[in-house]
Amino acid sequence: MKLPRIPLLLCASLLCATVGSAAVVVSTSDALPSNVVFSNVATSTTTTISWYNTVNSTEREIAQSFQASSSFTLDSITMLLNDSGSAVGNGSGTGNTNTQGATFTITIYSSTTNRFDLSSTTQLVSSQTGTLPTTGFTGSNVRGDYITFDLGSNIALTSGLYYAFAFSFPTAATDRSLQFVVNGNTLSTTGYAYTFTNAASSPGSWTANGGNDYAFYLTAVPEPGTFALAGLGLMVLLIRRRRSMVH
Repeated sequence: MKLPRIPLLLCASLLCATVGSAAVVVSTSDALPSNVVFSNVATSTTTTISWYNTVNSTEREIAQSFQASSSFTLDSITMLLNDSGSAVGNGSGTGNTNTQGATFTITIYSSTTNRFDLSSTTQLVSSQTGTLPTTGFTGSNVRGDYITFDLGSNIALTSGLYYAFAFSFPTAATDRSLQFVVNGNTLSTTGYAYTFTNAASSPGSWTANGGNDYAFYLTAVPEPGTFALAGLGLMVLLIRRRRSMVH
């Protein structure tokens, strides 16, 4: 029996992982993504820190560090938005408009210690860009939601090393901001929440906030065996379907 060429090629493609360079993809949901392998779970949503870049020349970048408890390939980073209408653009109409579709950068660093110099390029692992959603992305629509940043290029993390991920807006606009939940110092020995507030009149620097950690959730790329099983399952299904068509 000769099987169709296209389905076989499709099956083969599922058995192989292809890595390509792509933009960070952003989505929001009231549920966490599957395959979370490391997290700082939110126990309260009352405290938040804003990530912003506004037209009055004030900018705040934010970052979170952690120690990898196992080796895995980082697929996405999920944060928890403030449970109020000010979660996006400070709740203003202009702020919503200026935050929707905004370009952002995620930068990932590594270190052998739990304190970072986030201004140093020697600790830089990856820098990736993306854009925030362009429709429906308002404080009233996504308040209290999880916002997931699916990396364009996945990052291999090593057990025992320290890592930090930082968010920044490269350009300013009126009330361009997001508010993320912080959860107290639950990663006291292995991680810190960082902020970098920069104004034209007073250039800033990265500051580790020892009293807080952001609520965050990291997902891993599924093991190769998962893709192989999926591919084999589809191949068996196609073979059975082909046989039924022949008979």
